Amino acid sequence: MGRVLLAVSVALLVGVSALAVFGVVLIGHGGLAVVGGVLSMLIAVVLRPRLGRLPKRGRRLRRADYPALYSLVDRVAQAAQTSSPDVIAVDFRYNASTWRAGLRQRRVLSLGMPLWLVLEPQQRVALLAHEVGHQVNGDPVRGLLVQPAMRTFGVLAGYTNVSRRSFDRVMYGRGGSGQGAQLLLMLVMKVFSSVCLVIHTGLTALGLRDHQRAEYLADGIAVDVAGTSAVVGLADRLILLPQIANIVGHNAETKFVSQWLGMAEHLHASRAEQLPILRQLTARHTSLWSQHPPTGLRARMVEAWPAAQARVSVTAEESAAVDRELLNWYRAAHAQILGARSFRGSNR
Repeated sequence: MGRVLLAVSVALLVGVSALAVFGVVLIGHGGLAVVGGVLSMLIAVVLRPRLGRLPKRGRRLRRADYPALYSLVDRVAQAAQTSSPDVIAVDFRYNASTWRAGLRQRRVLSLGMPLWLVLEPQQRVALLAHEVGHQVNGDPVRGLLVQPAMRTFGVLAGYTNVSRRSFDRVMYGRGGSGQGAQLLLMLVMKVFSSVCLVIHTGLTALGLRDHQRAEYLADGIAVDVAGTSAVVGLADRLILLPQIANIVGHNAETKFVSQWLGMAEHLHASRAEQLPILRQLTARHTSLWSQHPPTGLRARMVEAWPAAQARVSVTAEESAAVDRELLNWYRAAHAQILGARSFRGSNR
């Protein structure tokens, strides 16, 4: 499937490049041809591959300022047999992600501080191993070379779509000599948009199927690096994350970030008997179009694999050193959640 996406991407890249060259040639002819040339250039710009963006400079963590965190990530990446991220950044979501950005395709690892704060130290290792594992698991959706296939037809469908309101406005307007031509043009655009949408849906289905497979491979890398129990614990913590986030938000005014992990552990322990059912329920919210396969299924699959011991372990002293480095970001995450809680309260 990755080869299909790659072939489509190459064809699209050639087409977009040819369109840009054609636009330059038309502009060189001057006169009315300039209009067509500018239009061709604009279409080529809209359809050009996106190289990804680096996080905002203020969210990036310099290696010199966060040696303990970078040391931990370096150990995890080495155990996973991949290169360390070029950039580590933070945000304030219950999430973590990795991608490549810029002309140099620098590897970026983004850590959501709220998620990081409710994970046990070894679960953090599992999270890091899963994310860096995406660099070596052959996920086609993350590759720059297949991006045109995953994006171009969706962009074309969006730009050429004609809404029902637009049809009605022309159909029931005052008419005139141009009404028929407008309706014909809108009909052609609608058909073209629909065809592009069907192609985009098919290519997305191909890509996301491989993407979900890559998630299981990243879990396998995480098991090899962090151990089975840590990966299963991380998966179950993610299943409980909506409840954990609700508890953290509800108690944000009285509980500081140092207490968030304790609240998450208490909830996790209290839901131990319900976890098999909660794992099963994750399948209800997952489909072919989901970025990730069901978390509960991932946990069950990890448990079905041969048990593995951690190759990278984090000591209490190492974990405390990382926490000290990130303390200001912990406080910022706390302030963000407090602000969101206050905003919701003021709009009730």
